[in-house]
Amino acid sequence: MERPPVRWFLELKGKDRGYVRRVENTGKDGEAIFTRQKPDISHLTDEELEILVATQKRRESAVSEKIEPSLSPT
Repeated sequence: MERPPVRWFLELKGKDRGYVRRVENTGKDGEAIFTRQKPDISHLTDEELEILVATQKRRESAVSEKIEPSLSPT
């Protein structure tokens, strides 16, 4: 029997025996990989977008004043 089909079969059916393919991905020099997710805001209403803008402004002003941002809308 050829080796690739045997390996494939064991990875598929022999997981309980430890036949699994594991891959570990790391960033540069073994560091963590940082990702940035961009939310899809295309479905939000104008009112919801205004709330997001107001929230961001409050957070930015809180950071500049070095206080914790308020979680309740004002």
